[in-house]
Amino acid sequence: MNDLAERSGFLVLYPEQPFSANILRCWNWFLPKDQDRSGEAKLITDMANSVVEAYNITPSKVFIGGLSAGAAMSVIVAVGSFSFVLF
Repeated sequence: MNDLAERSGFLVLYPEQPFSANILRCWNWFLPKDQDRSGEAKLITDMANSVVEAYNITPSKVFIGGLSAGAAMSVIVAVGSFSFVLF
């Protein structure tokens, strides 16, 4: 992904889950507290919004994706009406 981003001129954000939040370092997409604007979905949104602001990125050019627990969390962020996710 890094090579593709560099060649194509886009940024990639890799949010990581700390061991203290999940022993497997997976996103806790299955916990109700992490499915709203006060949980992990908000943390990911805040990270992305920080990058959008720091690099003056057009919000409609921001996309989210993931694998496994990251894929589940990306759906929660995308359907959670967070401002930066536009498809």
